[in-house]
Amino acid sequence: MPILMFCIAFGLSMDYEVFLLPRIKDEYDRTGDNTQAVAIGLERTGRIVTAAAALLAVTFLAFGISGVTFIKMFGFGLALAVVTVRPTSRVCASSTSGAGSRPTESRRSC
Repeated sequence: MPILMFCIAFGLSMDYEVFLLPRIKDEYDRTGDNTQAVAIGLERTGRIVTAAAALLAVTFLAFGISGVTFIKMFGFGLALAVVTVRPTSRVCASSTSGAGSRPTESRRSC
């Protein structure tokens, strides 16, 4: 059960990146500024990704009313994963942007 939930949560986090990374790349191609590209990419995709996460969380929580214990655990576990993965993906994207970085500075990563 935990392995299946991890695989699905990992796949969902990659879906968030599908929305986010093209926006960051488009902005970087336009300006050449990495920090601004990440900030604008996060800004432009924030609402759609949050709405998608909320929709998935509600859907997974609906599994919680099932009479089957496996489905109930699956629903609550994945709803929790969606709610925690959404902010984590934003933090990881913004912390690795290299804001103000020079070759001698170290970068944080998730």
